[in-house]
Amino acid sequence: MILRRTVLYLGLSQLVCWGTAYYLIGGFGGLIAADLGWGRDLVYGGFSIALLVMGLASPLTGRLIDRHGGRAVMAIGSMLIALGCVGIALSHSVTLYYASWVCLGLAMRFTLYDAAFATLARIGGLSARKPMSQVTLFGGLASTVFWPFGHMLAEAFGWRNALFVYAGVALLTLPLHL
Repeated sequence: MILRRTVLYLGLSQLVCWGTAYYLIGGFGGLIAADLGWGRDLVYGGFSIALLVMGLASPLTGRLIDRHGGRAVMAIGSMLIALGCVGIALSHSVTLYYASWVCLGLAMRFTLYDAAFATLARIGGLSARKPMSQVTLFGGLASTVFWPFGHMLAEAFGWRNALFVYAGVALLTLPLHL
């Protein structure tokens, strides 16, 4: 049986993890390109690298969740999101920028729907279907919440400082995952 608080915690973590990692490029890509003087292809290429890493890391993530459970894997993912956000915020070179997206790719695989659903299925078996749908609703709100939030932060403090805030917000998912 899956407890309501488990659904709430995973749902809130999905909202934050999608918002701080997956939708980061949509909110900050143009600002990063303009500030660093890099072409948009180079900047958005970082996200493409993250998507590739997500795909490559899928088998490993599944094995880790099977072996250690979702708590540990998703908690590590929270820390990796924070690390990736900080790395992008500190980037002045393409190497650090892309390395940060590699980190975010692994982080997203460890925290987003696939990991959450595997965790719910591990806990509840066939009874996990309804909780999975409920968790999905939270994640679906991520762009609605984080694009305006990120825009407000970037306008007030600059995109780099906004990403430091995103890193801190990502760390708030640690207790939710644990």
